[in-house]
Amino acid sequence: MIDPISLEKTTAETFIEQGVRQGVQQGIQKGMQEGLQLGIRQGLQQGIRQGIRQGKQDILIHLLNQKFGIEESEKILIKKITNMENLDQAIDQILSAESKEEVLSVF
Repeated sequence: MIDPISLEKTTAETFIEQGVRQGVQQGIQKGMQEGLQLGIRQGLQQGIRQGIRQGKQDILIHLLNQKFGIEESEKILIKKITNMENLDQAIDQILSAESKEEVLSVF
């Protein structure tokens, strides 16, 4: 004969285990969704920053070439610059610079 108290414990334990498993599954799914959203946001932000930096590098190369002429090695140097403030400073200096060395001295 089955003991009703043992049966209750088994049923209760089964429900608890199912609840725990379901809670863990939901937690994992929610964590993955939030992680994916965060990764997408960070990727977009990084892509935007990279695009802005490349745009500034291209502008600097173009303006230097128009005003002074520029060598391939100088283009490569500028393409390696990642500091946005330095790029902005160099772009600003083109207006008053008397030589490209004056502009490139920022780097």
